[in-house]
Amino acid sequence: GNELSNLNFAETICKVLDGLVPRKRSYSEQIEFVADRMGHDQRYAISSDKLTNATGWTPSQPFGQALLDTIKWYLERVE
Repeated sequence: GNELSNLNFAETICKVLDGLVPRKRSYSEQIEFVADRMGHDQRYAISSDKLTNATGWTPSQPFGQALLDTIKWYLERVE
């Protein structure tokens, strides 16, 4: 139920990192567009409707909280 463009999703991750592991410049300044990918990867989408209809499953957390938890989990295990 959360549809974002790839750029918007990358920017969202950068904002989370800006809050958790601040640097002098925003992580979003590292986003780079490359010529050989122009027009590619504008959007990927999945739907959990089939899973929900078949099993009754629904997410236990809102998207933003789950993303934050995932990034924190990764940061705790990297380096």
